[in-house]
Amino acid sequence: LNEDLKTNIDSENYDFDTLAGLILNFAGHIPKEGYTLELENYRFVIKEIINKRIKKVLIENIPKEDFER
Repeated sequence: LNEDLKTNIDSENYDFDTLAGLILNFAGHIPKEGYTLELENYRFVIKEIINKRIKKVLIENIPKEDFER
């Protein structure tokens, strides 16, 4: 995941290997469509869930100066 997104998210302290796993880890529950997670300089917005599985996620890059506010 870090290679694909070019991030340094500390995945060693968490139990996930996929984008859905990352979102579930930080949400703490199965989120609904529209759920938003901001992490490092990325915004992850769930666009589609089917049978309690995250199917589509919009990934937006947040400019560093906006993220630090």
